[in-house]
Amino acid sequence: MQVKKCQYARVDGSPCRAYPMRGSEYCFMHDPARVDDADGARRRGGRNRRRPKVKPVEPFHLGSVDDIVRLLETAIADTLVLENSLGRSRALAHLAQVARSVLQGAELEARMAAIEDLLNPRRETIDRRTSWGRMLWERQKAE
Repeated sequence: MQVKKCQYARVDGSPCRAYPMRGSEYCFMHDPARVDDADGARRRGGRNRRRPKVKPVEPFHLGSVDDIVRLLETAIADTLVLENSLGRSRALAHLAQVARSVLQGAELEARMAAIEDLLNPRRETIDRRTSWGRMLWERQKAE
C-alpha cells in the first residue's frame, strides 16, 4: 500500500514529504485553497516562539546563607510567574528542597556556634565563613 504525500514540488524540485489533507492533494501549508490560513499560522507560530528578553543580572557571590536564600527566593519568584506545567512544578519542588537543605544547614551552623560558645566562653566570635575568619579560628584552635 502506497501512502499519499503532498503534491507540492519545492524550489529544488524535491517533493514535500507531508501528508495531504483530507479531500486535497496538498498538505495544509501548500494547499492553494488555504493560503491565507497557512500564512496566519506561520505568523502566529513565529510570534509564539519568541522568548521574552532577560535582563542582565548584576554579578554577585554566594558567600553567606543570606546570599543563597536571596538567590533561591529570586529563582522561586521567577518560576512562579511561568505557565503552570510539569516542568514548572518540578522546578519548584527542587527549589523548595534546596531551600530546605540550606535552611537546615544554617540552623545546624547556628546551633554548633552556640555549643562552641558554651564549651569555650573565652573564644571570640569569629566569622569562619571568610578566609580571614578561618585563619583566626585555626590560630585560636592551635593555642
